[in-house]
Amino acid sequence: MSKSKPITDAARPSVVDDSPHEVVTAAAPGRAADVASERRVLEELRGRREAQLHRKSELESERKTHAYAAHVQHDAEASKLLSRAIDEALRLDQHIASLDDAIAEQERVVARAEAAMAQEADRAQALALRQALIAFIATAGQLDDALAAVAMHGVKLCELQREMHRAGAAVPNGAQLDALGARCLLTACAATPWRRHFETLAPHERRSFSELCAYWGQTLERNIAARLGEAEPALKIEPEVAA
Repeated sequence: MSKSKPITDAARPSVVDDSPHEVVTAAAPGRAADVASERRVLEELRGRREAQLHRKSELESERKTHAYAAHVQHDAEASKLLSRAIDEALRLDQHIASLDDAIAEQERVVARAEAAMAQEADRAQALALRQALIAFIATAGQLDDALAAVAMHGVKLCELQREMHRAGAAVPNGAQLDALGARCLLTACAATPWRRHFETLAPHERRSFSELCAYWGQTLERNIAARLGEAEPALKIEPEVAA
């Protein structure tokens, strides 16, 4: 049986992070404060416009109230109040128009600030993605190494079983190691994210290689001690107990 070859670093894709590292604070608090400040300015401008529109409505009511008396009855006081209402209404129209201009520009300022904040947040997310990607690829390599080690140690364990059998070991035989070793692998696979792809073992069927081999080892060591004429086994083999 050929031995599995561990995957070497030369055969594995590598990722080199040679870009300058930046410390990016979550949510870019400075940028968020700028956006909040610009939004407050916009809301204040809109509030002033609403107040002036309300005042314009009041002036229209005053104009209607004094128009008849001023034009028909020639009431001097009514004429004075009418002129004052008209003058203020004309000024208000100009103020409202200028506020509309200011609001339109402030909306553009807010939009630019929000776009800058979104861009900065996306940049922070991209940097976090890069770090996760580096760890992702490195972990994939470690997983390949672990699987290569599983194959290598599995081959070695089977070779040692055959060697022990030639030296007179009654257990384990090849069929026992094959069947129970498969349960050990399935037990380990049950702890991975891919467990649904493997046979599910009942709790009493789950095994570990160290626990399984320790039980066989106790039997074999007693046999070895008897064959060597020793009073008690020289090797103290204690099965591991799963936590």
